Amino acid sequence: LWHLSNIVGTFDALSEVFEKQTKSPSIKSLYELRDLVKAGNFVLQVDSNGRTAGRPDGNLSVQVDGKVYGTEHLLDLRSKLLMAEIPPELEEELGASSMIESFVGHLQIMSDTADVLQTLCASGHAHYQPPFEHMRSLQGGLSQASAELEAFQAELEEWARRV
Repeated sequence: LWHLSNIVGTFDALSEVFEKQTKSPSIKSLYELRDLVKAGNFVLQVDSNGRTAGRPDGNLSVQVDGKVYGTEHLLDLRSKLLMAEIPPELEEELGASSMIESFVGHLQIMSDTADVLQTLCASGHAHYQPPFEHMRSLQGGLSQASAELEAFQAELEEWARRV
């Protein structure tokens, strides 16, 4: 009986390895996006040079359970997702099309937000100097992200009038 359960356990592990290794890059990207959306936060952080610096490689990053995905990775993920042919079963299981649409929209809005924050910092606004950091959940709606961007833009316009 012990030998039989050992064989079953080994077969299950081997089956899992085959399943993970045979997924196409676009399918892997869909599952990665699912994980990002479940627990990820966009992070914008102003560095000491007055630039928005997403950790580790640009002006925007996503943090999930202590792991950081930089701008380059996020843009690569976006490209893979936009080129993906979504199987009907994954569309049904994950709601992939709407998840991709939301992610792409959030990425654009957060990129625009990074530009506004960089301008606020570079123009000397005291509130947006290092160590300023802005976080945004990937689960939040696009309308809320747009509203935050509009508020930053309004503050930039007000600041530009004052100085």
